[in-house]
Amino acid sequence: MIKSINSPIINQLYIGDSKFTNQNEGATNKEQFLSSCQAMQNFEILSLYSKCAKSNAIKNIINQFQNFILCSDDQIVVESISELIEQRNLSQIRKEFNTFCKLKKLNQSFLVSVINSKRFSMFFKYFLNYYVLDWAFERVNKELNNHLICIIFFQRCFLDKTLIKEIKTYKKRLD
Repeated sequence: MIKSINSPIINQLYIGDSKFTNQNEGATNKEQFLSSCQAMQNFEILSLYSKCAKSNAIKNIINQFQNFILCSDDQIVVESISELIEQRNLSQIRKEFNTFCKLKKLNQSFLVSVINSKRFSMFFKYFLNYYVLDWAFERVNKELNNHLICIIFFQRCFLDKTLIKEIKTYKKRLD
């Protein structure tokens, strides 16, 4: 359940605020926005997450994660993580992940499945903590703040599993 809050931090940082909407103002505002979000309590980041336009951001983050697993130049990291979890080589991991992706559409349900997955959650956590921010700062021009909010929220989902329930998933209707 989302708390109704009236926080000056959220009011100042909310996506519509002109202080952070100009993406061309340089790294200072981007980093300031990121550090402000990282300093927030879970209920504050949840409030921002629920207000932001996240469908495009989620799709982009999932696509980057898919590229990280299937096409990453940093194969050593992927193999090292897999050896910590189970004794599997890179080709096995990629084959399993490819099958995992084919069984699901790349949407919020996929995201929840990855976070809850025994096989792939460790990879996603590593990706969120070490790779995705560099990609977001370099490549995302539009809606960077929405991407950053989603990234911080997904990182928090690993620390507080109750937040996963706040990711909207839709079930197919059987008519």
